[in-house]
Amino acid sequence: TFSKRLLTRYRAETLYNRWGRKEPIGLHGGKSISFRQLTPIWSAGTAGSTAAGSAPSALTEGTPGAAIDATWREVLATVNQYGQYLQITDMLELQAMDKVLPAYTEALAESMRDGLDLVTRDILVGGTVVQYASIAATRGGASGVGSGMYLTLAELREGVRTLKRNNARPVRGEGKRYVVVTPTDAMYDLASDSNITNILQYAGARGPSNELFDVAYHDLPFGIRIYETTNCRIFAS
Repeated sequence: TFSKRLLTRYRAETLYNRWGRKEPIGLHGGKSISFRQLTPIWSAGTAGSTAAGSAPSALTEGTPGAAIDATWREVLATVNQYGQYLQITDMLELQAMDKVLPAYTEALAESMRDGLDLVTRDILVGGTVVQYASIAATRGGASGVGSGMYLTLAELREGVRTLKRNNARPVRGEGKRYVVVTPTDAMYDLASDSNITNILQYAGARGPSNELFDVAYHDLPFGIRIYETTNCRIFAS
């Protein structure tokens, strides 16, 4: 005897395409789209910076002063094709005890959603703007992230500080919080950080609305919202 109800499949939480900017490419518009940015013009000109906090020099009456240059930055995104297919026969579709066509369609849709999430993830982790835990200087190797270097509230606060120093804004759709995507093992370590549990225990709301009792457990102190997925890229130490 066969049950006509198929068992449920569970896949990784797909998160990486949730916050990105999406732009269409028109018909016959080529395979790439160019995103451009005018870099900031500081008050002291191109030689200034937000870190230095340089004030502008006073102008001399009757003298226009030296001109400055504007700098543009381009990010080029290229469209690629992804996909898989399964081969079935009319005999399988008509005589199989399970409804294979709807099941295959759903499974392929899950696979594509997961695959596109991983494509975006690999682009993000391939970036060069990286902050390493503890005293690590690289992702792996002798000077890389290793044993005893856990994800903690202190590490997250350091990351938020770096973002704020670079004038990075919180995500509006996430309650104006900075978003963290973390793997399951790092989330396990983070949940053991007494700095977080003490804040929520002694300063958080009383009752079941406290984050300690929330199954999602994603709003942390200091404007941090954290999401957990097994699709995170894990580098060998």
